[in-house]
Amino acid sequence: MKFILKRKWHFLKGFTLIELIVVFSVIAILSTAGLAAFVTYSRKQTINTVTQEIKTTIFDARSRANSQVSLCSSGQKFNGYLVVFCPKNDACAACNISSGYQLDIRCDSTDSLVSGTAKPLPPNVTVTTDSHTLLFNSVTSSVSSPCDSPNSSSWNISVGGYSITPTPITVFNTGLIK
Repeated sequence: MKFILKRKWHFLKGFTLIELIVVFSVIAILSTAGLAAFVTYSRKQTINTVTQEIKTTIFDARSRANSQVSLCSSGQKFNGYLVVFCPKNDACAACNISSGYQLDIRCDSTDSLVSGTAKPLPPNVTVTTDSHTLLFNSVTSSVSSPCDSPNSSSWNISVGGYSITPTPITVFNTGLIK
């Protein structure tokens, strides 16, 4: 009798081929959905990171201009700090990178890159702006755009890519950044 029960248990162990196929199919479907959600999340985070880095660069330019600390050579007049957006084939700004943004100092109408501030954009991320340059004046604490729209009261910057709705940044001529 014991031999028959053992043999019965032997046949009940394991899963059928149909059960294994169903389980692996469900795992594959859930993995695909999870991967798609992760890719979308990762792309949104890339856009948010670039937006925050651009805001930080703008805040840095405003702060440096307000502090009136000059990195100009002796005898040169310190005018302020520029945030320069460098799209491909930009005819206005002298960019040290092909696509990105950088912080420059303006001394006697000559712009020089502040060391370590040139930031390239990640692949598939775009920045669109009303102006390629924003000058934070050290004397008046105001913002202007000497290259594109010098008399504007505000400039819009949009960070987008990956078919995601662009994230807007607005810089006002009073120095307010939203």
